[in-house]
Parts: sequence; C-alpha cells; structure tokens
Amino acid sequence: TLFTPLIMLCSSMFYSLRNAPSWLKIAAHINPATYMTDIMRVGLIGGFDHWVLMEVVILFLFSSAALIIAMLSVRRIHV
Repeated sequence: TLFTPLIMLCSSMFYSLRNAPSWLKIAAHINPATYMTDIMRVGLIGGFDHWVLMEVVILFLFSSAALIIAMLSVRRIHV
C-alpha cells in the first residue's frame, strides 16, 4: 500500500531511537511496527527485559482495538 514505506521508516526497524529527533520518537512510539520490530529483535538476538513484556502487552492491546474496529465496520455494511 501507499503507507507501508512510511510505517517502516517511522519505526525502529532500520535505526536506533536513542539518537533520533523527538518528533520521530513520538511517531515511532505510536507506530505498532516499532513494537513488533523490538519483539522480533529480542527473539533473534536475545536480551529479554521487562520492557519487552510491556511491548507485547501494547501490541496485544493495539491488535485487539484494531480487531474491534474492524468487526464494527463489517457490521455496518449492508449488502
């Protein structure tokens, strides 16, 4: 889609957020791809800490909210 490159660039997929500008840090923390990238990075490299568990919870909440919105949207469709 059109937004996929923007979503990938606003996550921490290609760079660390430690030295990123503040506006990019805000955009990255809103972006669920950031949390998925961090979880996958810990799964491949290691280094589990408490923040990773928090990212799993955040990603679960975001996914649940997206599922509820999708279910409500489908109910409104009249064929």
